[in-house]
Amino acid sequence: MRSNQHCSTDISVVIPCHNDGKYLDQSAGSVLTQKVNNSLEFEVLIIDDGSDDSDTQKVLQEILLQDDRVRVLHIEEPGGAASARNYGVENSVGRWVAFLDARSEEHTSELQSH
Repeated sequence: MRSNQHCSTDISVVIPCHNDGKYLDQSAGSVLTQKVNNSLEFEVLIIDDGSDDSDTQKVLQEILLQDDRVRVLHIEEPGGAASARNYGVENSVGRWVAFLDARSEEHTSELQSH
């Protein structure tokens, strides 16, 4: 069980990825650019599920430097999207958890509606 009951983060958005560097700017950006209620705090956890391409590593580093709401966690051996999501949940600090695939773009109002 997570011990985040007294945290200030409302939502953790978990994005598992494996060699998805060319999609990450768009998927993470779709969350980070949302206009949300000023009182809503969220984090974006990108779970690198054993990516072995340099493009993904480069994009992960760039995204990490662009926004302090982003955390990148690395899993050395690929375990699949479900395993990466579970790892993200275990390491999240939000009261709620939302999932986004690296290859998709979330609707711009998705977090606002929560």
